[in-house]
Amino acid sequence: MRPVLAALLLLTACGEPGAAQPDRPTTNTSATATPGPAPAAAAMACEPDAPESPCAVVGHWRVVKTFNPAAISDPLADDMGMSGATLTVTGNGAGPGAIRWDGPDTGQFDISDVCTGPFLSPAAKPHPDASRAILTRALAAWGVKADAAAARHLGCDSGHWSVPSDPSGQWYGLVLPLGRTMAFEWYDDRMILAERID
Repeated sequence: MRPVLAALLLLTACGEPGAAQPDRPTTNTSATATPGPAPAAAAMACEPDAPESPCAVVGHWRVVKTFNPAAISDPLADDMGMSGATLTVTGNGAGPGAIRWDGPDTGQFDISDVCTGPFLSPAAKPHPDASRAILTRALAAWGVKADAAAARHLGCDSGHWSVPSDPSGQWYGLVLPLGRTMAFEWYDDRMILAERID
């Protein structure tokens, strides 16, 4: 009876053969399996607990507003025709993520620019720069209630995207994740507001 009892206890502890176990993958990982298309969530995977994680900006975005501090008469005029352009940010999951423009290519950004392995500067250590003052003005002009001091800088393992923001070239423009919207710095002191479309 003891061997039978031990076997029953082992089955109870481990579950039925083939049953899904907590913290274990339930997908078929055999080499003969034919992979199907990856779900959108997997394609956009990232590491949310990492201090420099880009998770807050992962998604598909459309430019909805611009701010040009040099345009005294109307700083909200989209003189570069960027509104409507889309971009995609993928997280660093099984491989490096990326930030890239989808288009349409209006000639106002280099559609071939890609930031591979994007990361954001740690929120606890924002880099001081004059761009935050411009971002504050842009947020007010757009009617967006947010604190420019919470903006972070973009980093890329390779490539680049947005304006270089320090002499070392390690960091690029400010990025302010706001849930369904995101503000980011662009060339010539411009700020861009984008909304999620995924």
